[in-house]
This record gives sequence, C-alpha cells and structure tokens, in this order.
Amino acid sequence: MHNMKQDLRISKTKAQIEDAFLDLLSQEEYSKIRIIDIANKALVNRNTIYLYYQSKEGIVRSIVARCFQDRFKNTDLESFFNIKSRKDVEDFFFKMFDVLNENIEVFHLLISDTNLTGYMLYALKQFRSLMFKNLKDTTENEIIFDYTINGIFGVIQKWFTYSSGSVSNNVKILTDLTITCYRRMEFN
Repeated sequence: MHNMKQDLRISKTKAQIEDAFLDLLSQEEYSKIRIIDIANKALVNRNTIYLYYQSKEGIVRSIVARCFQDRFKNTDLESFFNIKSRKDVEDFFFKMFDVLNENIEVFHLLISDTNLTGYMLYALKQFRSLMFKNLKDTTENEIIFDYTINGIFGVIQKWFTYSSGSVSNNVKILTDLTITCYRRMEFN
C-alpha cells in the first residue's frame, strides 16, 4: 500500500510538471522557458524536476510518450520497420493520427515551436536505431531514411498548421511514401 501511495504522488508531481511546461509553452517559445520557470509554475522545487527529468527535452519526451503509450502499448515499433503489408503501415499511421487528434493541443504546441530541436533529434535518433537494425549502413540508406522521416514530419506539420487534407488522405500519402522509400533501401 505504501508503494502505491508513493507511486501516486510521483505520478501527480510529474503531471504537475508536465502541465506547467505545456502552459508555459503556450505563452513562450521553448528556448525561453527555464527549468526554474517550470518549477515555479508547477509549485515544486527545481531539484524535483531534475529528479524525474534530465532536461526540458526529457519533459517533452515524457509528454509524448504518455500520449502514445496507451495507443501503441501492444504495437511493436520494430515490426513497423519490417513492413509485411500495406495494411500494417496504414494501421500504424491511423493509430498515430488518433493519438494526434486525442492530444491535438499538446502536439500543436510541440510541432509549432521550431525551437524543439532537441526533441526532434531524439525522435530521429530513435527511428534511425530501429530502422537501421536490419539495413545496410550506407549513405544512400541514410539519405532515403532522412527523406522518409522529413516527409512524414512535413505531412504531419502541414496537417496541424493548415488542417491540410483528411486523415485518410494523409495516411495514404504517408503509407505510399514509407513503402516507396523502404523498398529502395538495402538490407543486410
């Protein structure tokens, strides 16, 4: 019982910190937000933030992970990069858009702030490590990979910024892009 109480306190504290960060992000650019600002807004000590997160990027990663956690808990992202069928890729992107829709305010803040380079680099690194497990480490594969990821991010960013296209149409575009690029890559 004691551990459950402690876990609940930790969860509440993390939620306070993440909510404070998002509130600040709605008012200021990411680069202008300091850890002390988040601590003051969350009504916690600055050291408490560092207890749970290494940096502001850690807070962003935690927020995004929380958003995707329930929807993708039974999805093996590694299997996404071992494309078996068009339907698997479409299902993945439909789930992704479900998460984006369910958390539209959060992702709108994150995607519209161009100063979130730390998070974008982290996400890119995660995709790269999963994708390159079964691929030859070649310059061409890296170029194709970068093109694919930038295309996926571009479609999502355009959808957020301009409400561009229906989810079904964007899923079709992303699926075509992913499959086309993936077929050009060289495997081990």
